[in-house]
Amino acid sequence: MEVAQIAMDQTTEAGLDKKVRFAPFVPEHMGLKAGKYNCIYSREAMCHLEDKEVLIDQAERALIPGGHLLLFDYILPDTGEQSPELETWAETEDTPTHLITSKEFTTMLQDRHFAILTQEDVTGDYYRLILDGWTECVRTVKKMKILGELNDRFILNFLDEAERWGHLASVLKSGHLRYLRVHAMKSLS
Repeated sequence: MEVAQIAMDQTTEAGLDKKVRFAPFVPEHMGLKAGKYNCIYSREAMCHLEDKEVLIDQAERALIPGGHLLLFDYILPDTGEQSPELETWAETEDTPTHLITSKEFTTMLQDRHFAILTQEDVTGDYYRLILDGWTECVRTVKKMKILGELNDRFILNFLDEAERWGHLASVLKSGHLRYLRVHAMKSLS
């Protein structure tokens, strides 16, 4: 069963189905109303789309004139090179990755009349967030162990997740993968 369906079922059981809606992410069928939104936010979704232009086109149609688009996503280094380390990381992702460079992002947005307000490589900040997050997570797990709150299933899931994030941190630190923040504004006309 898909995660979105499970979430919707749980929402219905809680009597919140009139207030909250969950649906799987299908960029071709998002159903965003034209000229309705002040801001659209996307985090780590573009890297998994083969046809990124579908999502950018929908965002452009859905935003009001002067509306903002904020993207955080993984990108290739400026050389566009895909290293073996990057391929190893991509294999740990649940869905296939289709990476582009920051220049390709810029061109795609500018072709759709977006003004790029900020385009910043925030790889170092993101890398530190990962390390700090996992440091705190390990502290919490140690406390859970002391309290006897760990089971084998939790430990196996924890180790799988730690391995996945370790691959990501490694490829970010090596420079083979970058993390980009883009703030763009739709044309006023």
